[in-house]
Amino acid sequence: MFSLYIWCNFNTLYLPMKSQTYTMKSQTYISVLVAVLFSVSGLFGQSNGFNYKAIVTDAGSVLQNQSITVRFTILENGTTQIYQETHTTTTDDNGIIIVNIGEGDTTDNFNAIDWSNSQFLKVEYNTGSGYVDMGTTEFKTVPKAKFADYADTADYVNHTFWDQVSNGINSPNPIGVGVTPTIDANLHIKDVTGGNPLIKMESDDNIYTIWQSNRSGVDDYSIGIDGGNNRFQFANLTTGAHIISLKNDRVGINNMNPAADLDVAGTFKLTDGTQGDGKVLTSDASGNASWVTPATPSQERTLILGPTTAQPSNNTYNFYRNYKMFFFQEVNGYTVYVPYNLPAGTTINSITYYYYDNSSSDISFRLFFSDINTNSSQSYYLTQFTSSGASTEMQSETLTFNNFTLNDDFNRSFGFFPVNGTWPGDDTLSFRGIKITYTLP
Repeated sequence: MFSLYIWCNFNTLYLPMKSQTYTMKSQTYISVLVAVLFSVSGLFGQSNGFNYKAIVTDAGSVLQNQSITVRFTILENGTTQIYQETHTTTTDDNGIIIVNIGEGDTTDNFNAIDWSNSQFLKVEYNTGSGYVDMGTTEFKTVPKAKFADYADTADYVNHTFWDQVSNGINSPNPIGVGVTPTIDANLHIKDVTGGNPLIKMESDDNIYTIWQSNRSGVDDYSIGIDGGNNRFQFANLTTGAHIISLKNDRVGINNMNPAADLDVAGTFKLTDGTQGDGKVLTSDASGNASWVTPATPSQERTLILGPTTAQPSNNTYNFYRNYKMFFFQEVNGYTVYVPYNLPAGTTINSITYYYYDNSSSDISFRLFFSDINTNSSQSYYLTQFTSSGASTEMQSETLTFNNFTLNDDFNRSFGFFPVNGTWPGDDTLSFRGIKITYTLP
């Protein structure tokens, strides 16, 4: 007949358990006297379990040096299994076995047991013929130390780890939360479950965390929520400046009420390796900013010479000129000059000649430059082209130059004359203007 007796004093718990009878292979009856010792060395002790001590007897005689397997099952509210472990041990000369519940072979987590709930202990033995149920008993006082109900109101602090101060507790050692095996900071927090905020601060009023320096000449800072203005801010407590603020999903620097996604009141500096003296900030198509050397601004200009600037090659020739046209009133191949003046070093980029030809036949013109000074005149042939006669459209001819640079300040002119015909003597063929594009030195 198995009999289980459990007793305790200050450090032990006495729990009578039901008796069990089972038949061994030898067809003898074994009586087991079990004493369970729940020893609590301190609220913050190193052990994660508690002691279990049993005396095993066979027909009143202790069962000496006998291998035995014990299985412990913890049932929440006496019905739901939340933890199970086994111990294989051997009785001593006095038939005694001692094991620690919480340190057996298991795939469960002893530290996850919620001792604030009602928990029951089921004990089973196996000496070789299978497990025999020795009964289930509710835990009472001592295992509750794992939950430490009184800790919420305790005014004593274990001075091995904590110091009691006037307004709370203080630890002289680094503190780790969820950290194993090494604590790398005075306060080291690690989220071991994933998906949880490491720190959460909640208040019905404004929340401010203050960084205060004890060094002379070093400013103090705060970070927190200005609930009245719906603003998160990082501020300099010493100067009163609000360095960074976040409001309405906008970031302000030295600006408490940013009006743009990024609103900077003051200067900023971007050092990315592309910076340099005189460079300007630009971006690519994706908005990635960098510094570039600004392009030299274009100095290309345009000079328009109208028909009123046209001059006949000889003042004895009859001609007609007004604000929109110039033509000879004589039938001949007279030359027309259009004077202009640009400074030395100027680069001529292009010249466009505008004319109107509604005469009966096509006429070819030769275009040239002419340098003029007090002593001589020198001409430079440019091109020759043929007009389209009997046309009511304005016609043009453009000459593009490659780095044609004026090397002096002489007066110049643009000239043209017919080479295979004559002026018709009326406005059916007329000069309408010249456009010169150039770049200053």
